[in-house]
Amino acid sequence: RRLGRPEIDRRLVRLSHRSFDPGEPAPPVSNHLIRNPFDRFAIRISTPLKRRAGFDTRFVWISRISYDPPNSPTNRKRIALSSPLRILLVSARLDRHARQLLAAFEARGAVATLASLSSIGIDTDTPSGLAIPGFGDALPDAVCVRTMDGGSFEAVTRRLAVLHGLKALGVPVSNDAAAIEICTDKSATSFRLKAAGLPSPFVVCVETREAAEAALEQAAGPMVLKPLFGSQGKGLKLVRDPADLPGPEDVAGGVYYLQRFAAKPVGTRWTDYRILVSAGRAVAGMRR
Repeated sequence: RRLGRPEIDRRLVRLSHRSFDPGEPAPPVSNHLIRNPFDRFAIRISTPLKRRAGFDTRFVWISRISYDPPNSPTNRKRIALSSPLRILLVSARLDRHARQLLAAFEARGAVATLASLSSIGIDTDTPSGLAIPGFGDALPDAVCVRTMDGGSFEAVTRRLAVLHGLKALGVPVSNDAAAIEICTDKSATSFRLKAAGLPSPFVVCVETREAAEAALEQAAGPMVLKPLFGSQGKGLKLVRDPADLPGPEDVAGGVYYLQRFAAKPVGTRWTDYRILVSAGRAVAGMRR
């Protein structure tokens, strides 16, 4: 792509942090290699030696050259051989599970730092664009997300942006923002299960009581009304007929997430099952 010299000079200032006067004339020969440590390419900027048909020295050519930058996964693996891995453990508080994870990382020779997503800032004045407590201008080698702080829609969106940013910078994140977004939203989870062909109880997610009543008739049996966001069985209501449905003003977020009641007693107790999946493979399960 051909760009005017003043425009490319401004880009040179931004990329290489060198003092440069956009008004200066182009040198007879210019061949700049700008390496971006947070991406997997270099930019070579050249000016022609002399005038050619339709071009003059005010124009430049930009080409990408593949190479391994300092922060690439390849180089991080090389660095890991000579220094301990630096792990960012994301948790809203230092609870029992967070302590166990910190101890497990330490037992494997890693250096783990605890921080909440609310404490990590997006700062465009830093090399990576992120300000992570305990890491200075550096990035962690990997991120383990234990819990995410609750908050307003804006706060949660910003925190997810931090996780998206870490992944975009090439840092392994588990679980990443996309997985959290799907698992937090029960309707998105149900849609993905359906798309993957995995059997699950009949679900309808709507925003009017009339549509919820129609879903109840379609189910031809009791359904469970659940908050779209939430866990640990909080806010559940067993709905047997339309009279049990609350009004929109009494439903969390004004959304009716209704799931067929898949009751299966074990002895005298009602139970459910939790399956833990890692890297697309079911690795453990439990009955609660």
